[in-house]
Order: sequence, then structure tokens, then C-alpha cells
Amino acid sequence: MILWFLLRRFLTAVSIVFLGDQSPVWQIASLMYLSLADVLVNFHLNAYESTVRSIMAKVNDMFVFLLSYFPFVYSGLVPNPESRYEIGWFQVTLIGFMFLANVAVVICKNIIEIM
Repeated sequence: MILWFLLRRFLTAVSIVFLGDQSPVWQIASLMYLSLADVLVNFHLNAYESTVRSIMAKVNDMFVFLLSYFPFVYSGLVPNPESRYEIGWFQVTLIGFMFLANVAVVICKNIIEIM
């Protein structure tokens, strides 16, 4: 798992450095496909012993994958600023759901441990 983490970080850096002069779509697409690969690897490996941690890791990976689509909106593919504004609020909502899901799991686990 650590090898995949390091490889993913290296490929992200390569994408940012070497595709920086190209169209932003190439850079965003490569990062999106890295996110998809991360989801697939984590679903396949199931690296956590705890069921709750495994489910939360998968949920977080799915949220990150969904959020990886949004940079396309800000790269100039959507010319209408009003549309970008509305899509941005949807992105903020997804981030809020991800945050609330993680906080709810932490709070529930702590309440269960106390009882």
C-alpha cells in the first residue's frame, strides 16, 4: 500500500511539472485518472482490518474521485461564470458531505467506546 501511495504521489508530481505547459485539460485528466486508479486499487486491496475504516476509506476515495471532475469546470471549458458559480456550490456541498460523514463516524465510534 505504501508503494502505491509513493507511486501515486510521484505520478502526480510528474503530471504537474511536465504537463504544466500543455493544455490544462491534459493535466486535469491525468489527475482524474490517477484518482480513478486510486479508487480501484483501494477497492481491490481492502487494506484495513476494521470494517468501518474500510468503508470510510472507500467513501472518501469516491468523494475524491467525484471532486476530481470539478477542475474541468474552472479550466475554461465552461464559459458562463454563473454556471461555474452554481457548480462551485455543488462542489462545496460534496466537500461538506464528506466532512460530515467523517465527523459522524468519529463521533459515533467515540460514543460507542465510552459506553
